Amino acid sequence: MAWLAEERTPSRANLARLDAAYWDLRRRNVAADLKYRLNNNGRGTRAEVSPVDQPGLTTSTDAPCPAAA
Repeated sequence: MAWLAEERTPSRANLARLDAAYWDLRRRNVAADLKYRLNNNGRGTRAEVSPVDQPGLTTSTDAPCPAAA
């Protein structure tokens, strides 16, 4: 294969087709994997949300709870 030996490169049109095919396949694989993982045989799944260190944001200890007001 000439492209493996770097003797030739695909045309722009073929590169665009290859890129579109790659992302289409990736979307299908990711969607199927997420569907499988999140369904978990009808039991769903647990998700853990971790706080991110973001300066400028207040935490629940800095501001009063709006529901308590």
